[in-house]
Amino acid sequence: MNEPPEVASVVVPVPYTAPSPQPVAYPQATGPFIPTTPLIQKRTYSSPLSFVGATRRTIAWARRSGSGSLPMGVLAAVAAVLWLLVMYVFIVGWYVVAFVVSRFRAGSPNART
Repeated sequence: MNEPPEVASVVVPVPYTAPSPQPVAYPQATGPFIPTTPLIQKRTYSSPLSFVGATRRTIAWARRSGSGSLPMGVLAAVAAVLWLLVMYVFIVGWYVVAFVVSRFRAGSPNART
């Protein structure tokens, strides 16, 4: 007697689909101690101890201070020029002192003792 042949089970590979990531809900930190607006809006400044940074900050101050009237504008411009002279002398002095200290610490033969 003929028996029907056994039917083999066929395994069909199914591509793996990863579960979609769920968004993470972070707590919103709003309150009186956390600012919601940036301190400086869309302006970048260099370091305060650089010539570019000192100049940009001083010009920004002069524009804000002198925008009210002509006498205030003239006063702000004069104050800005004087302040820039003081800052430039200070920055040059700062770099000279840093250079002398670094040469002294390096044990340079040209350093004065």
